Amino acid sequence: MNYATEKLGNLKFCSSVFGGYNKNDVDKAIRNIISDYRETDKNMAELKNKVDVLTETVNHYKTIEESMQHCLIIAQHTSDEMIKNANEKAKDILSQADATSQKVVSDAYQQASKIKFSYDDMKAKIYTFKAKSEALLKSQLDVLKQMDSESGKPSESEKPSES
Repeated sequence: MNYATEKLGNLKFCSSVFGGYNKNDVDKAIRNIISDYRETDKNMAELKNKVDVLTETVNHYKTIEESMQHCLIIAQHTSDEMIKNANEKAKDILSQADATSQKVVSDAYQQASKIKFSYDDMKAKIYTFKAKSEALLKSQLDVLKQMDSESGKPSESEKPSES
């Protein structure tokens, strides 16, 4: 028989012949109470063990949570650093690309300028060559005309055309 708190409060013993309580009833009640206390102690020990195991488990998960939070903080810091480094590297690459493109453009302008100068120089040389050649041909033509006029023969330009 299990004695709950209410049952213990309502527990009554029969009187014995000599004015006391019946020894068998009292002994039986005490054995039941001791049995109940042992079962309660056993349940309390089991519950205490469960509480200890659960407390260990909770502490274990708290440790894991703290580790994960620490890892997340480190990951956030690392990603921030990576982004910062990537942005700096991108700026460097853009600066180098800008400098390179400016040099390429500058070199192209210089080369174009050299080509234009060379073209203008070649054009001037051709003009000079043409002018000198024309002057030479005129002077030789004049020499030929003078030679014809001295010899009395009409020059090619003075001959009648056969058209």
